[in-house]
Amino acid sequence: MAVLLYLVCDVSMSVTSDLEQLNEDLGEFRRALLADPTGAASRLSVIAFSGTAEVLLPLSPVVEIAEMPLLRPGSATNFGPAFTLLRETMARDLDGLAAVERRPAVLFLSDGQPSDPASWPPTYADLAALGPVVVALAVGEAELSTLRRIGTGGVVRRRALVGPGTALVSWVRELTR
Repeated sequence: MAVLLYLVCDVSMSVTSDLEQLNEDLGEFRRALLADPTGAASRLSVIAFSGTAEVLLPLSPVVEIAEMPLLRPGSATNFGPAFTLLRETMARDLDGLAAVERRPAVLFLSDGQPSDPASWPPTYADLAALGPVVVALAVGEAELSTLRRIGTGGVVRRRALVGPGTALVSWVRELTR
C-alpha cells in the first residue's frame, strides 16, 4: 500500500544557515525510506519554495530515486506559491493514479515566518480541501504559532529529531495504520 509523500522545503534567506543540514537530512530520509518496507513502497515528491515555488522531484516511486535533489538558497518566504503549486501538483498526481488508498501526506519544512502573511491562508485552504495530512517540521528559530496553523498532523521541532530520516519514516509508518 503506497503512501504519497510530498516534502515542501523552505529555502528562503531566513533558513539559509540550515540548508546544508536539511540536504543531509533529505538524503538520510531517502535511505531510511528505502530500508523500510512501507517507505520503499511509497511515492515521493519534493517542492522547494522561497519567493516562488518549484517542483524539484516529481512524484516518483522511492525505489526509483537515485538521489535527493539539492536544496539551494532562495529569497523571500512566500507560503502562497508553495501551497498553490502543491495543490496543483497533488491534484494532477491524484488524477493520474487509478486508486489511492491513503490520503496524501505533506511534510512542510519551514521556519514559519512567511513574507506573505495575509495572502497565504486562502491558498492553504484550497490545498486543505484535497485532504492531505500535513506535518510541519520547524526549522531554525521557527515561529510555532504559524506552523500550528499548517500542521494538521502536528508540528515537530527539527532539533527534537534524533536521526531525522528514521524519525520521519516512523511518521510514514503511522500514516499507513
